[in-house]
Amino acid sequence: MACGGFMSAPVCLIENENGKLRVRKEAKKILDVINEPVVVVSVVGLYRTGKSYLMNRLAGKKSALMNQRPKASGCVPHPKKRGHTLVLLETKGLGDMAKGDEKHDTWIFCLAVLLSSTLVYNSLGVIDNTALEKLHYVTELTENIHVKADAGQHEDDSADFMRDFPTFVWAVRDFTLELRMGDERITSDEYLEYALKLKPGSSHRTEQYNLPRRCLRDFFAVRKCFVFPRPASTQNMQRMEQLTEKELDSEFLEQANTFCNYIYNYSEPKTVTGGCTITGTALGNLAEVYVEAIRSKNVLCLENAVMSLAKIQNIHAVEEALQFYVTEMLRMAPLPMQPERLSGIHKIAAKMAIAEVFSTMSFNDSNQIYHRELMEKIYNEYQDMCQQNREASRKQCEEVVRDVFDKMENRISDGSYQKPGGYRQYRDTLTQLTSDYRARTHSQIMSEDVLNKYLRAKEEIGCMIQQTDQSLTAAEQEKEVQRLKNEILEWERDQEEWTRHRTEHLIRQMDREQKRIRREKERVLEVNVKKREALLQRGFQQEADQLQCEIDNLKAEKQKYSQPFMMSNVFDAVSTVETSFLPGFIPNLPGLLKPLWKKGAQSDESQFLLQHSEEECSDSGFNDCSSLKAQSSAHPFTKVFTPELVQRGDEDKHNNTYRFVCPHAGQFHCSLTSLVFVMEGEGEVLYRVVSWDPGLLEGLGQMKPAGPLYNIDCSAKSRLHLPHCVIFPDENKDGLAVAHFTGDNVEIIQPLKVTETHVMVDIRDLSCFVLVWIRSKFIPRIDGQVLLFLRTLTHEHKEKILNVHLLPGNVPISEVQLKHHKKSYIETSSQCCLFPDRKYRLCCQQEKCIVQPKTQTFKLNFGPNYHPTFEVFLDVNVEEIGLSIFDKPKKGKEVWHRQRILLTAPSKSVEPPAQTRIPETEFVNTHGDKLIKRALSGMAVADSLKSKNMITREMWSKIHAAETPQEKMRLLLDTLESGGDDAKVEFCKVLKENEPHLVNELGPHL
Repeated sequence: MACGGFMSAPVCLIENENGKLRVRKEAKKILDVINEPVVVVSVVGLYRTGKSYLMNRLAGKKSALMNQRPKASGCVPHPKKRGHTLVLLETKGLGDMAKGDEKHDTWIFCLAVLLSSTLVYNSLGVIDNTALEKLHYVTELTENIHVKADAGQHEDDSADFMRDFPTFVWAVRDFTLELRMGDERITSDEYLEYALKLKPGSSHRTEQYNLPRRCLRDFFAVRKCFVFPRPASTQNMQRMEQLTEKELDSEFLEQANTFCNYIYNYSEPKTVTGGCTITGTALGNLAEVYVEAIRSKNVLCLENAVMSLAKIQNIHAVEEALQFYVTEMLRMAPLPMQPERLSGIHKIAAKMAIAEVFSTMSFNDSNQIYHRELMEKIYNEYQDMCQQNREASRKQCEEVVRDVFDKMENRISDGSYQKPGGYRQYRDTLTQLTSDYRARTHSQIMSEDVLNKYLRAKEEIGCMIQQTDQSLTAAEQEKEVQRLKNEILEWERDQEEWTRHRTEHLIRQMDREQKRIRREKERVLEVNVKKREALLQRGFQQEADQLQCEIDNLKAEKQKYSQPFMMSNVFDAVSTVETSFLPGFIPNLPGLLKPLWKKGAQSDESQFLLQHSEEECSDSGFNDCSSLKAQSSAHPFTKVFTPELVQRGDEDKHNNTYRFVCPHAGQFHCSLTSLVFVMEGEGEVLYRVVSWDPGLLEGLGQMKPAGPLYNIDCSAKSRLHLPHCVIFPDENKDGLAVAHFTGDNVEIIQPLKVTETHVMVDIRDLSCFVLVWIRSKFIPRIDGQVLLFLRTLTHEHKEKILNVHLLPGNVPISEVQLKHHKKSYIETSSQCCLFPDRKYRLCCQQEKCIVQPKTQTFKLNFGPNYHPTFEVFLDVNVEEIGLSIFDKPKKGKEVWHRQRILLTAPSKSVEPPAQTRIPETEFVNTHGDKLIKRALSGMAVADSLKSKNMITREMWSKIHAAETPQEKMRLLLDTLESGGDDAKVEFCKVLKENEPHLVNELGPHL
């Protein structure tokens, strides 16, 4: 059966096999292919009451009254609701004496109630006490059905049943009465409600009379009644099965059409407990769950049924989505290919598998358990695909190796290189063929691995050819050895020159530092002398004596810094720098050259040994003095630059993009981010801090972020030094690494070296990099920073707010300033030492001020939003305050203190690269009150902001707990005040998706 057409005939869905119910596989297969919502209409009633005719009319058949198979089902496209399927269920006649199984009828009625969204009860004559007594099955529903898993018999509230039970439609056939109540005409619905009216009293007889009526009123929220006249005259009724539709009574046909139109227009898609709409696949699974409970002689529990259905449906959804992903990957990704392209195809296939398959087939996966399981399985499949890609690339590269080097292999086999000069010819051929191979395999990821394996295999053959090569004369050998000696002497002269420059630089630096310290001591000494004189004049002798001790100490310290420093200190510093920054290849050179000096350089191998040494120096960045000076972020010849702020497109609308044009090779330190680039030549570097999901590290072991995520685009090769903020307790600096993101791939790079301030890594290509900390290791204290931003409210408020941010020291201040560019940045000395996950409190020396919160746990926050840690509410006229931060809630150690902070001093700030007036921000600021009153999608916006780490989990919980949409929106807008422009842009985006008419009305410019 296809969803787009009619079934050829009804199919039995549930049958009685040897006294036990079971779901027919044929019908289950039909339902399994229906992946759209279903509207389920069940028709029940006593046998021989004309149920089949109603089914045929609903199915669109125009034949007259016909008998069909009992407990049959049919599926047709819904006549009125596009994208829905109408499922029609007909039960075998209830009360059939030949069947003689009352319990069987009860279960059939229960299944019809539980599986349908509209239940049609078909009966003959009138609705009287006899008709209601025949509907005694409704009084037994609570004995056989529970809504909640923990509810006992009769413990479920009638409201629970009313919420989950279908619409009840009573079809009264062969109705001959006139719809009147006294002298007034009544509708069929009023007729039904009058028949269900309860009789006052509490006697047993009255209770028996009221029981079926009370059950219908309590269990079915929506009740509808249709009365049908006799379909034909008494004479024609004897040949009903031969009658055509034209021969039926016109009033009967009119009522039948009215009945069908009501079912088509008002029957809702089938839902289960929790309000989840089900598809045809889920309906078949739900039927099996209920039938299995009946076969096990258990009470039908709606809550348990939903849980079982969710498990069945979601397991199947995961399997189908995974199969779809694998199929799409095999179709779209012919191997081998570039990892970036494979990653892009993987991202497309994964999104399609989730959106087109899993999302449509999954059911009630509110905790995203099965969604996470699917993502994990997709990731594993992707890893297998990456391995297959490498193997396919390896095989192709091996074929190219055989093809390219075949000519050389033949010449080796026939001894063409076993002659004077053969080794040089062999090396020239090997070099040329290597270039040819790389040209043919430059796009293959395993190109170099296969080539290196081949070259290593040829090392022994090269040595054999070299040993037989006698082309070098004694004079050439001596010339080659002398050239190598000259190279070493030239390098030593460069080393002496660098040492001299370094020494001069240190002397100047230490001299400047001594003068600065001496001036500082003199200034403090002068202030203390004046203080002491003032104390003596006021008669405070004891305090003056204490201050005199400080003055004496300052004089001694000033005298110490007035003396010339020892030159040995300079040479010790230079020696330390040499040990730290000079590579270990010089001790290796004698080892490399020893065989040449010892044997007199017997062959051209001396040239290749020299090339190897030069390449080692070049690879290490030490091919000249300037490169020797560019190996550390602490190097004295590092050039500090201030990058240009640019905007490359809409993605930089609310972000800083830094641009640096490198004029030559060397080492360059960014003054805004502290990134250090070791450039091998001129080129352009574009870099920025980007938002990311730290959850991407969950599959890589116990790791957590230790710095911002930088997206770096560089046109020249370079090394990268990432700033860190960790204060290591000893010389061991283990624990830091670098995560490299390319598409959905994450690679962990072990650092070449970790200094006190930077992590140095050797990188193959540039994209996204972030420092990570191995969670299994103890997190030491860090270099932190305290940043202050002043927010002045309107004059009506007569107060201003000072936002105090506790942040890791390697967060660029320019990034924080950008997020809070509408506030005034108060520049002050910000450095302090902080411990992650430790509580801190802020104290303000101003009397009339409010600090909130009282304490706060310090977290490593690397963006994209930088919410204030503390807020200080001050009078608008306050111009100067003092602040202190303590590391414990009560009587803790003071970790940061500033006695004077001027709130009126101008500070430098970083303007956003785009226009400062952001439309989304203006929209939120202007229409806040209207949004609180009219917007209803606050929770949807909060969910989106939380998924992108733009609001905290605690704030999301507060919004979720709010009772009204107005309160949710009020809390959300309060949160946006400290979330920056990015949060307001995302707010407007999600709000426009959910309430486009409201956004277009208030802000048509968005």
